Amino acid sequence: MTIHNSLAELIGNTPLVKLNHIPQVAGVKSTIAVKVEYFNPGGTISGTGKYLKEASNGAVKVIGSDPEGSIYSASSRDEVHQYDIEGVGEDFYPKAFDRNITDDIVRVSDAEAFEMTRRLAGEEALLVGGSSGMAVASAIKYALANDLDENQIVVVLAPDSGRSYLEKIFNDDWMRANGYGDIVERTSKPSLAEQYLDGAPSDEGAGDGLHN
Repeated sequence: MTIHNSLAELIGNTPLVKLNHIPQVAGVKSTIAVKVEYFNPGGTISGTGKYLKEASNGAVKVIGSDPEGSIYSASSRDEVHQYDIEGVGEDFYPKAFDRNITDDIVRVSDAEAFEMTRRLAGEEALLVGGSSGMAVASAIKYALANDLDENQIVVVLAPDSGRSYLEKIFNDDWMRANGYGDIVERTSKPSLAEQYLDGAPSDEGAGDGLHN
């Protein structure tokens, strides 16, 4: 836990929140914690990543999270295309991005990112945006693919709040209109009013006790 605490201090004083439900459901053995930070346009992961590697004497690995369609994780220009996740990725390499700093880059689809974003709100009480959902989805994919164990910790740098996405990712109508209806079905929960109405007693027979 010493490296874990040191990482939190090195990255900054933003909250560090351990995920308690989603990783366990996915079968992840390692600890996954979320911390607010930025990736795009490449300067932060390069500068912060370089600093963390030096401060930890190489114990820290830096993993990039990238949307399908971005040039960072594309194997050729043919794989570069439009995507719905906002504020991340690029269609060109900015000068600030140092590819040598990242040990790996994990690709995430729009659907994977949006589903994780909604799950983080519903299951972990974290109202974050689509790029944050993408980052957490990448962390889980990386942890599973590399069989990380109980002694390893993944700190996810989450770059945005969900407040900017209330009319998009958290709007069921927008999700359905943009082809993500199946995600709505998997992640929507009834409101308290709907739960009450579903469990309310039927009106049938009401007042029967007043008759002789």
